[in-house]
Amino acid sequence: LSLTASWVIAIVLLLRFVLKPVPKKYVCLLWFVVLFRLLCPVTLESEFSLVPPHEEVKYEIVYTTPQVETNSEPVNTVLPAMTAQPLTSVNPLQVYIFIAAWLWVIGIAVLCGYTLISWVRLRHQLAESVPDGENIYLSDAVTSPFVFGIVKPKIYLPYGLDDDERRWVLAHEQSHIARKDFIVKPLFWLAVMLHWMNPLVWIAWFCFSRDLELACDERATAAMNKNEKWSYSNTLLNLAAEKRSIKCPVAFSNNGVRQRIERILKQKQLPKVIIGVVLIVLMICGVGLIL
Repeated sequence: LSLTASWVIAIVLLLRFVLKPVPKKYVCLLWFVVLFRLLCPVTLESEFSLVPPHEEVKYEIVYTTPQVETNSEPVNTVLPAMTAQPLTSVNPLQVYIFIAAWLWVIGIAVLCGYTLISWVRLRHQLAESVPDGENIYLSDAVTSPFVFGIVKPKIYLPYGLDDDERRWVLAHEQSHIARKDFIVKPLFWLAVMLHWMNPLVWIAWFCFSRDLELACDERATAAMNKNEKWSYSNTLLNLAAEKRSIKCPVAFSNNGVRQRIERILKQKQLPKVIIGVVLIVLMICGVGLIL
């Protein structure tokens, strides 16, 4: 799964670079393909696949027991691979896979522990938040707005925002909720924990998180004029200057502010014909990467 997903991630990163001027809400569709490849336990194969075929490591190659031909009946014909301890095996590949498997499991346990501790700690910090509207809370524990929660996501704001800042912040954070990012991001983080040994997965996580923020900026500023976009960007800049207080991987917070501001101020509306062509290309690529 990790090897197959690596090819998909590499292709998506290339497409992401080529489609840089395209709205991120379309590019984000490719990350669903990556997520599917990382979590789907079945490897799909097709003649139309864009993923290069590869051979799996056969069970017999790793777990083999040296055989000596004698006239005696075999002692164990059911589970010959389990008769030898991996660390004492004469097959070095069995030793390496045994060690790698334990490293993989330990890494998952560490990341799960980190996620759980950060989640509980953040919930504790937000325990005294004050309601200030539907799904909106004010808290002294945060210095930058963010969305937190999976079943019932809430928007947490720091005290002291003026009317314009509050307006722009809510436009962005409500875009996260409208796009259901609070469900997709935890799923992607789950994939990162399972494939943490693959460096391409971490690169995908970074780019995926960045694209989510850019897509929400595009949604929030879609109906804004130039002056409103300047005010929105200035709010991002002011909030970025504050010390970050969010340390939970599945929470949403400000990141990549410079790139976001540049894109907000320079983004141009593409013709519908180009958008149509891009959607067709993305559809073909998506199907080719899934199969």
